[in-house]
Amino acid sequence: MKLTITEKKENALLNRIEVKAHAVFDNATPSNAEIAEKINAEVKGEVVVKNIYTTFSKKEADVTAFVYKTAEDKQKVERSTKHMKEAAAKKAEEDKKAAEEAKAAKEAEKKAAAEAKEEPEAAPVEEKAEEPAKEEEKVEEAPKEEEAPAEVKEEKSEEPSKESESKETPAEPAKEEEKAEEKKEEKKEAEE
Repeated sequence: MKLTITEKKENALLNRIEVKAHAVFDNATPSNAEIAEKINAEVKGEVVVKNIYTTFSKKEADVTAFVYKTAEDKQKVERSTKHMKEAAAKKAEEDKKAAEEAKAAKEAEKKAAAEAKEEPEAAPVEEKAEEPAKEEEKVEEAPKEEEAPAEVKEEKSEEPSKESESKETPAEPAKEEEKAEEKKEEKKEAEE
């Protein structure tokens, strides 16, 4: 699309430049956004396309547009339509959501950093304590035959206690190991 500006008129009272242009295009009539983009390349500012007049059977159009120096000047003079208000509201909501998500992400990073500082030694101990318990569950699943429903109920009741054990302070790793050994013995007795 080629756009040539045929007339520029300064309107000091409304702080805008009134532009008339001639557009030659190949396909369909260009949209207001495309024309505004081309005009903005030549005359910097906030562009409002008022009219696009096409001639029948020709790929040409005459354009009337206003270029405001600032967004405030544009807002004072131009009337906001329903779709413009909706677009502004959507943009405001998206900006608000993005700000909330960024804030939540920063808080999560701070919490993670604080937890990492508080428990750098506790994490490896907890992982070691949980790994043998997982292996035991796998061993139990293989010999299940007739007593399957009763054993499943017992495993479900023990799972929350495993989670609470992993949340204990790092000062009690010996107690955790003792409890794990007791559970192993109980499971062996239950299998016999």
